[in-house]
Amino acid sequence: MTITLRKLASLTPMHSNSFRLAAACLFLATSVARAEEPPLRDLLRDGLYAEEVTRDSDAAAKHYEKVLARHAEQRAFAASAL
Repeated sequence: MTITLRKLASLTPMHSNSFRLAAACLFLATSVARAEEPPLRDLLRDGLYAEEVTRDSDAAAKHYEKVLARHAEQRAFAASAL
């Protein structure tokens, strides 16, 4: 689905406000869900620490799996936004 500039310019203010409201709701929903999870940087750091310092490969693998799972979620979200 391609939106041309002409179509975009023809949107009524009501459409524009609906789009803004939907985008704000989506942003808030994802930010609230992410508030409980540690940042990806911290997960990666903890994985590297477990792997290289404590030599605990199981703990490192768990941290790396969390990083990969969150990356996949963000990729799908970015594709939806586009």
